[in-house]
Amino acid sequence: TLKAGIERALLEEVPGVVELEQVF
Repeated sequence: TLKAGIERALLEEVPGVVELEQVF
C-alpha cells in the first residue's frame, strides 16, 4: 500500500520513525 511504502522510506532514512509507527 502507499502508506506501507511511505513508512518503509521513512524507516530507511530515520530510525526514530519506529516510535511514530507505534503511535499510529
